Amino acid sequence: MTPSQDDRARYWLLGDLGLVLLAMGDAPGAARLITEALQTVREKGWGQQVCEANIGLAACALARGQLDEARTYVHEAWDFLKEHGWFGLGNPGKTYRICIDTFEALGETEQVAEVLEIAHQILVDYAN
Repeated sequence: MTPSQDDRARYWLLGDLGLVLLAMGDAPGAARLITEALQTVREKGWGQQVCEANIGLAACALARGQLDEARTYVHEAWDFLKEHGWFGLGNPGKTYRICIDTFEALGETEQVAEVLEIAHQILVDYAN
């Protein structure tokens, strides 16, 4: 199997490179890569990775000032997290942080409080 045939590796590569581009200030380039990653995981039905890709796209949209788009992505991801939890996420800390940052930028203070409460409980449970 070549790397291009390994869908999990393809997802992680595209998603991680997208986040690197976002950190470098290239939100449009990041969104292109993360969108491609999202298409791969949607086809496979990998829910946790769909959630993470949506979070990445929310961050990209927020960086571009596209608040409606950010709202759509973060709500889809947050709905998934509330139902399925964090197990299976590659980077749950980053996922929850981006949720908080996005909801905060959108002025959705009730959502910020909910994410913080759930994330705190996850940390307490994990520590025990």
